[in-house]
Amino acid sequence: MVMGIGVPSASPTGNAAKKDKSRRKGASDEEDDAQNEEWVEPHSECQDDSGGSDSPRGRKRRKRRERDRDRRGRRGRSRGRDRERSRTPVRLPEVDRFIDENNINSEAAMKIRALSPESQRKVIARPLTGDVQNPSKVMIARVRELQNQNEKSKTGSGADFSLWSGAMLGAPPEAAIAKYIEENDLDDSAARSLRALLPHNQAVAIHWDLSPYKNRSAKFMSMAAALGNAPPFPMPVPPMYGMPPVAGPGGVPAMYTMPPPGLGPPGMVPPMYSMPPPGTQ
Repeated sequence: MVMGIGVPSASPTGNAAKKDKSRRKGASDEEDDAQNEEWVEPHSECQDDSGGSDSPRGRKRRKRRERDRDRRGRRGRSRGRDRERSRTPVRLPEVDRFIDENNINSEAAMKIRALSPESQRKVIARPLTGDVQNPSKVMIARVRELQNQNEKSKTGSGADFSLWSGAMLGAPPEAAIAKYIEENDLDDSAARSLRALLPHNQAVAIHWDLSPYKNRSAKFMSMAAALGNAPPFPMPVPPMYGMPPVAGPGGVPAMYTMPPPGLGPPGMVPPMYSMPPPGTQ
C-alpha cells in the first residue's frame, strides 16, 4: 500500500513553547508598565511631600489659611459692628416724645441722642417753660453744660481747685451761668461773651434783666462790652503803725485805718504800754 504524503502537523512540544514565549513577553510588558508606574509614583509623592497643593500637607496648609482668614474676617466684622453700635445713637421713647412735643430741631436732637441713656434722661428731666423762644438752643446749652460737668468730674482734684479758685475770685458757679444762658435764650456768641468775662464781672452780668429786650443776645453782648474786663478794686494795703493811713477807693478810708483791737486812735500810746514793766516797782 502506498502511503500518501501528508502535511506535517505541529508537535505538542512546539505549541507549548510558543505559548510559553508569548506568556513571557506579556509578563515582561506588564513588568515594564509596573516599573514606569513605580517611577512616576515616587516622583509625585516627592512633589506632594514638598508642599504641593494636592498633598496632605498642602491640603492642611490650605485649610489652615482658610480658617485663619475666616477667623480674621469674623473679628473684623465684630469690631465693625461694635463701632457701628457705638456710632448709632440710642433711641429712647421718652426722649423721642420730648423732642416731638417741644419741636426740637434735628441738630439739637442729634446732640441729645449722642449722649448715654442716663445723660439723655438728665437733659430732658427739666421741662421747658412756655416763654422759651428757641427750645433747640436751650437743649444744646443743656447738653454742653452736662458735658462740662462730666469733664470736671473726670479731672478730680483739678476741678475742685478750679471751683475753689473761682469762688475766691468771686466767680459764679457754672450751673448759675448755664441757667442764665438758658433762661434768657442766649445764642452761642452771647454765651461765649459771658464766659469770657472776668469772674467778678460774670457775677455782675448774670443778674442783668434782659426780659424787656426783644433781642436779648445782642443786648447782652453790648452790655458785656460796656462792662469790659476791668479788674476789681485791689485790697487796701495796711499802713505801718505810726504812718498815716492809705485812703481807699474814692477817698474813703480803708478798713485798715481803724486801730487794731485793744489800741486807741492813731497817735496814742496803747494802754498796755502805759503800765511799767513787771518787777520795776
